[in-house]
Amino acid sequence: MKKRSIEFALLTAIQVLFAALALAFLAGCPTETDDNKEPLAPVPPVLGDGRAEAAVGSGTGAILFFRSDTAGTWYYLVLDDGAAEPDAGALKASANQGAAAAGLNTVTVTGLSKGAFYKAYIAVETAGALFSEILVIRFSPVDFVITGSAWYLGRDKLVFQANGKVLTHGKEYDYTYDPADRTGSIGGDLSDIDHRAEGIAPGDVINPLGPYMVAEDAMSLIFSNYRNSDFAITFSRTPDSAGADNLLVGTAWSWGAGTGTGLTLEFLPNERVLQYSFYGYYPHPHIYPYTYDRAAKKGNIQMALRVCGYSGALTPLGPFEILSRDNITRVYFANYKSYGHDGDYHKRPEG
Repeated sequence: MKKRSIEFALLTAIQVLFAALALAFLAGCPTETDDNKEPLAPVPPVLGDGRAEAAVGSGTGAILFFRSDTAGTWYYLVLDDGAAEPDAGALKASANQGAAAAGLNTVTVTGLSKGAFYKAYIAVETAGALFSEILVIRFSPVDFVITGSAWYLGRDKLVFQANGKVLTHGKEYDYTYDPADRTGSIGGDLSDIDHRAEGIAPGDVINPLGPYMVAEDAMSLIFSNYRNSDFAITFSRTPDSAGADNLLVGTAWSWGAGTGTGLTLEFLPNERVLQYSFYGYYPHPHIYPYTYDRAAKKGNIQMALRVCGYSGALTPLGPFEILSRDNITRVYFANYKSYGHDGDYHKRPEG
């Protein structure tokens, strides 16, 4: 037994020695690192989501929508359906070109024949002369109709529904539209409160989105006096590509359930926020300037520019932060209006 123990110990020692030598050899061998790898070859842009929508007019134009995963220069040709397909050289030789964004792009085409069928051929070229595959969109120009169209302001989506109502921030409002001059009007909520001194009786419309006009190219929806705010607001036919998770523009927030006031904050461009009531607690919107730090998700609603009805003072709403609690995203004030209590506005739907 003693001899076997010695042999076993000797064998174990030899194994350990060989293992150590192997590790030392491997440690001295060069390994492949990122520095030694071949750099990835540039790839051409990829296009998708191609579609055509009607432009304003007598059915002789169209708006082409497409997405590109890379910025560059777009080229396009519109040919009769059935014509020979152009190649990249033909696209580049055309005068139809412009700056392509990484994201959604639009091109407006005019001078077509109503009811005829066409194919649009679109490609994007990068600064490094990489050419995408050609995207083909088959379409026929038709008259523009407001029904079914969607418009965007920051994170808000305003939709003209087939039921004769506009949907925005989870609320539906009546609307009118005259295709002859591309104008109309969108209603608002109904007051529950008597504001006869302000010219508003119970049941009257309050905070209407108001008169609007569709731009000639059908890419913009322009309000001349948005929600009686005394300033113009423009919605776009295309979503806001700069929208981040904490972007405030276009969002609306209502005071926590149970107050009965329907108080709502709506953040607009140019650092303005409206405060109004769905039920008429205020007869007209209050208007405040605000600041916001997107990285910190904190801001400050400052002294009012205008107050109405039960207004009192131009008191600032004060510092706020965007936070999530109980699965609800909120605009939260720790000391609302310096009243010594908090304020809690819950986020409304985007659309």
